[in-house]
Amino acid sequence: MRSLIILGLLLPQFVFSQIQKDSIHFSGYTEIYFAQDQHNWNDHQRPDFLYSHTSTNHFALNTAVIDFKYSSERVKTQLSLVEGTYANKVTSAEPIGFGALYVGNISYKLSGSRNFWLQAGIFPSHIGIETAIGFSNLSLSRSLAAENSPYYESGVALQYTSKNEKWYASALLLNGWQTMTLIASQTSPGLGMQLQYKPNNKFVLNYSNYIGDVRVADSTQARFYQDVYADIQVKENLHVQAQVDYSVQSTLGKSYNKNWSTGFIGVAYAINEKLTAVGRGEWMNDPSSLVVLSNTNQMWGYSFNFNYKLDDHLMFRAEYRNLNSKVNAFSFQNFNEKHINGLNLSLAAQF
Repeated sequence: MRSLIILGLLLPQFVFSQIQKDSIHFSGYTEIYFAQDQHNWNDHQRPDFLYSHTSTNHFALNTAVIDFKYSSERVKTQLSLVEGTYANKVTSAEPIGFGALYVGNISYKLSGSRNFWLQAGIFPSHIGIETAIGFSNLSLSRSLAAENSPYYESGVALQYTSKNEKWYASALLLNGWQTMTLIASQTSPGLGMQLQYKPNNKFVLNYSNYIGDVRVADSTQARFYQDVYADIQVKENLHVQAQVDYSVQSTLGKSYNKNWSTGFIGVAYAINEKLTAVGRGEWMNDPSSLVVLSNTNQMWGYSFNFNYKLDDHLMFRAEYRNLNSKVNAFSFQNFNEKHINGLNLSLAAQF
C-alpha cells in the first residue's frame, strides 16, 4: 500500500517532467493577394515561369499553411498542410493529393552530445534565401531566382550544427529536383549539400548545391546547380540580401553543355517600427531555355514595395514590379510586349 502511495505521488511529477521535455507547437500562415498588370493575361494567369501571386484581376489565396511540430530530446516531427494558387501551381506535376503537403518529416538526433540529426521525408528546399512563407521575405513577390529553384524536396538529410552555432552543414540524398515521386526514365537519386556560416545574428553566408536528374517533359537531364547568398543586417534599420545562382545541364546526351544564371539584390529600410520600404533588382540569363522553356529566356527587372505591420502578426504590402525581355515575349490577351508592369497587394497573417 505504501508503495502505491509513493507511486501515486511520483507519477504526476514524472508526467509533468516529461511534458516539459517534450514540445508541441501549432502555427499557421495565410496570405491573400490582388494582382494587376498593364494588360489582361489569358485566363487571368501570369506566365508559367512565375509561381507566386500569379492570378490577376481578382482576389486570391496565395498560401495558407497549418503547421504541427513535435519535438523531444532526440526526436522531432513536422507536418504542414498547404493550399493556395502558389502551392497548386508548384506541385501540379505531383500525384493528386500530394499537393496539399508542404512539410512531412521525422528527425532523429544521432548523437547525445552533438547537434547531429538525420531527417527523412518532405522538407523545404535547401537552396535559396526566400521561402514560401512571405512574412519572412523582404519583398512581396518571390525573385526569379526563387521562382525557378525548388520550393520543396523529399529524401533524407544529415544535418550538423556546431556547438557555438556559427556553422551549419547538411548533406542530402534526394528523390530529385523538387519532386516527391519518380518518372520511368529516372534511375538515380539526386545529391545536395549546404554549408552556412553565421558568426552573429546580423550576418549569414550560405552555399548550397544540387547534382542529379531533373524532369524535362517525359525524360530527364542531368543538372548541377550552385547557389550562394548573403543576408546582412547592416544597421538596425537597414537590411540587405543578395543571391547568385549558376547551373549547368546536359542535353541530348552531351555532358553539361548548357548553362544559365540568375540572382538578385534586395535592400530593406525600416522607416519606423511599422513601415519598411524595400527595393530589389534581379536578372535571369537562360540562353538555352532550360528553365523558362520559351523565348522569355533573358530577363531583368526591379521592384519596390512598402510593408506595413498592422500588428505583430498581420502585415499589409503594396508592390510595383517591372520585368523586361529582349523580345516581345509576354503574351497578353491582345498584345505581345517586352515588359510586365505589375501591381501586387497582399494581406498576410502569421500566428
